[in-house]
Amino acid sequence: MHLYPARIRTTWKRNKRCLIAYIYHGMAKIQALRWETGTIIQGSLLQSAFLRWLKWEVECNKRTTEVLLRCYSLCQREAQFFNQYGQLVTNYMTDFELDLPVDLKPPKDLYVEVRVLRDCGEVMTESGLVNLDAHSHHFLRRVDVEQLIRQGLLEQIKR
Repeated sequence: MHLYPARIRTTWKRNKRCLIAYIYHGMAKIQALRWETGTIIQGSLLQSAFLRWLKWEVECNKRTTEVLLRCYSLCQREAQFFNQYGQLVTNYMTDFELDLPVDLKPPKDLYVEVRVLRDCGEVMTESGLVNLDAHSHHFLRRVDVEQLIRQGLLEQIKR
């Protein structure tokens, strides 16, 4: 009879650890999404990003805990965390005059070939205005188009 409260306490602690791991994993994925996409997150981009980022969802049964992989979009609190985390990173970069996401991966080439996935209109680059119409190909400086690639508007063509 004395073991019953101990089992409840052990089960409660295990479930608490599972929920904390679930929340931490979700926050880490949202932070990674911020670095991948930048500060702008659009509805279609959100869905495509979360098709890549499968999020863990914990469902508890009476005897065991099943961990299932499910795709879904951000809830209101997750979107709020995304915005607050983005604001924190932006404030840090402003205070130290840094542009942290510019070189997340070391560049192999200064120029990249890109395919425009969605109309972007005219974009100002160091060499002048470039009209980025859907399905067009361009050879541009990597620094000028890296943010657009992260936002999913352009696709880098691998050679």
